[in-house]
Amino acid sequence: MKLVGVSCNLGVSLKQSVHKVNDNYIKALEKAGCAVVVIPQVDDKIIHGIVDHLDGIVLTGGDDVDPALYQEEKSNYVKKTDVNRDRYEMTILKYAVKRKLPVLGICRGCQLINVYFGGSLYQDNRLCPSNTLKHRTPSNKPATMHNIVVRNDSFLDDILGEVAVVNSYHHQSVHKLGKDLMKIALSNDGIVEGIQHKVLPIVGLQFHPEKNCEEDHKMQMIFDKWVKEL
Repeated sequence: MKLVGVSCNLGVSLKQSVHKVNDNYIKALEKAGCAVVVIPQVDDKIIHGIVDHLDGIVLTGGDDVDPALYQEEKSNYVKKTDVNRDRYEMTILKYAVKRKLPVLGICRGCQLINVYFGGSLYQDNRLCPSNTLKHRTPSNKPATMHNIVVRNDSFLDDILGEVAVVNSYHHQSVHKLGKDLMKIALSNDGIVEGIQHKVLPIVGLQFHPEKNCEEDHKMQMIFDKWVKEL
């Protein structure tokens, strides 16, 4: 059985540090047929040792990536950032790239992949000249849904076809594309909804397939295909 590591958020509960990850990721990956471990936010050498035993990595959603990582000043559009999580996930990516491990980045994970390879982000989707759709879902509201157009011969093509409907929870998105990355999905207003590395087995999705696996079998198929290719 393949072993997949998922990144997590480090929070505080009852004055103690708590490593947290949404259970939807774990359920989708287990249903796809792999075992899952949460990669803790620990010393770089320990992270290296953990990654050495993994068959693949999922970078999960979370806070905004610090604009300093793509050489920009933080604007008033930026919400909560976590420099420790940035460092931790950039370290995971560094070791994954070195080993040529498959990586699936979701939402923040997609954005972090782009930044790792030298790309930048729109600090808010309102800064994207083509943006006309609502991409941010308030926490107390049903998910915003919109169409995406999928690139032919991409990771998503044989699952979603040319056009698909996905959820949307993000206020930031890919701006300048990172080195050796290509766009594999766009919303109708031009916002990047998926990226893929041209050589390495690395895919980033701006939407959250794990949230819709129960209602939409195609979202589960994304995890099924990714795990099958490990």
